[in-house]
Amino acid sequence: LWVCFVVAVFAVGYLPALGGFVSGQAAFTVAVVTLFNIVDPVGWHTGLTRLEDVAIGAAVSAVVALAFWPRDLVGLVSRLVADVADAASSVLRAAVQGAEDDEFGARRRAFVSHDGRARVAVVELVEQHPAAATVTVPWISRLAIAEHASGAAESIVEIRTRIEGNAVGPTELTETVVRAAEQVAGALAAGVGPGNSPSVDELEASTGAAARAAIVAGSNHPNAVVRDLLVRDWVLTVAEMVDERP
Repeated sequence: LWVCFVVAVFAVGYLPALGGFVSGQAAFTVAVVTLFNIVDPVGWHTGLTRLEDVAIGAAVSAVVALAFWPRDLVGLVSRLVADVADAASSVLRAAVQGAEDDEFGARRRAFVSHDGRARVAVVELVEQHPAAATVTVPWISRLAIAEHASGAAESIVEIRTRIEGNAVGPTELTETVVRAAEQVAGALAAGVGPGNSPSVDELEASTGAAARAAIVAGSNHPNAVVRDLLVRDWVLTVAEMVDERP
């Protein structure tokens, strides 16, 4: 036992550098079992106890590792980005429909909540696939489009706050822009590819005709025309981005 103990102590100091951590732990186990048998000869009971402790620790570690093992985030990112797109669509609808401040604020807060979760998931996805642009860029683009749509909605609300409509009711241009925005919002919320996106050319043509007619007939309420034209620009910008969405 004394000879075995001396060899085991030497192995404890030498083997980790040569064979790694596991070999060092094995040598340490032999040293402990030998030492306890020198003090109180009990055979391999001490070694079996240590083996049981190590086995239990390894099993617990394996279970924890499997529970927290990094998984592919594409599915999660897809769901979260879809939630953000839907929330952005709701904010855009509220803006063009002239919703009350409380309703618009509630939809805006819902968007911010969804956007925060999606941002974290997209960042994790980029860290999982740092060199796979084909995996990460489409989701980054979709998230950016939804965020731009929400920003456009805020701009529309600001435009309508700052530019009053000369106390006139909705014009044909207003109604045309609202219909176009509804179409863009529906495509944005659907979260599908370009095949079901609004055609920005068609929207630009339809709202353009109404805009020209409003400009000709709008001498009595120029503020309303200017306001609707600015809203139209924001809606068409979002439509163009949705058209090009990956």
